[in-house]
Amino acid sequence: MVWLLLIKDTPNIFLIDMITVSFLFTLFMFILDQIFKKKRTT
Repeated sequence: MVWLLLIKDTPNIFLIDMITVSFLFTLFMFILDQIFKKKRTT
C-alpha cells in the first residue's frame, strides 16, 4: 500500500526501476546466449 503511494508521488523512480529491470533482463539473456554458444562449439 505504501509502495503504491510512493509510485504515485514519484513516477520517475518507477520509470528508472522499469529501465533497470529491462537492462538486467537483456544482460542476463546476453550472458545465457554466450554460454549456449560456448556449449555448442565444444
